[in-house]
Amino acid sequence: MISISYRDALALQQALVRNKIDSKSQVPSPDLLVLLQHQPVYTAGRRATDNAWLEQETSRLSRANPGAEFVSTLRGGETTFHGPGQLVGYPILDIGMMGISTRRYVDQLLKVISEILTHPALPMPIRTLNPCDDPNLPVGTFVGDVGKKIASIGIQVRRRVTSHGFALNVERKCEAGFQHIVPCGLSNTRLISIESALADLAGEKTAPAPTRAVRVLDMVPATVETFGKRFGRKMCEIGDTTEQGLDPTTLRLLRDFKPASQTG
Repeated sequence: MISISYRDALALQQALVRNKIDSKSQVPSPDLLVLLQHQPVYTAGRRATDNAWLEQETSRLSRANPGAEFVSTLRGGETTFHGPGQLVGYPILDIGMMGISTRRYVDQLLKVISEILTHPALPMPIRTLNPCDDPNLPVGTFVGDVGKKIASIGIQVRRRVTSHGFALNVERKCEAGFQHIVPCGLSNTRLISIESALADLAGEKTAPAPTRAVRVLDMVPATVETFGKRFGRKMCEIGDTTEQGLDPTTLRLLRDFKPASQTG
């Protein structure tokens, strides 16, 4: 699966959100779920407003992980890492049309991730803590206890249209990028992956056997299916057979999207 530049994906999100907002008074553009993996990047959420700190952090991380970018964003949350081995989902939804609050939307995303982790696509289910049931838990998906986090959520809502979204750690190789930060501001939490969680469940000390290895691309069908069921959407891959359901602007934006990418 190719890895997409974060800045390119952010520009696409912003354009899709603008179009969805602009089309509210006309023929609404369709809801979208953009799934991808990123080239290595650290992103700071809107809580990071200290310019001096941002400059220092950019400099520090460029030394600690020279292959990664640093991007300041308007999503919720604090600093996190994206990179190969992690499945990132950006839903572009009009939650106003859906009649749900921002809090309800976040709860739904958390349930999507929990349901992905118990999907039959995995060799065994990964049980998680549910922040929807415990308001004392930080936002995110934790395995066993708050010391092990497997997925993160950070969103932006503009005029009831969502952007940014969730990041699910799938392969072990994405874990290393988190070693240089306090991920999401949780000092006593380490980020794990599906691959690591499955190994722990099997009582293994090394990587799972190849027959049980899980890759980012493997998790796409389960993610699409689970998201569609949770949000009551019929999911269609954008292609020759579904383009008639897209408004001209969305179709043009997606057709013209030519990101800087690399295999990872």
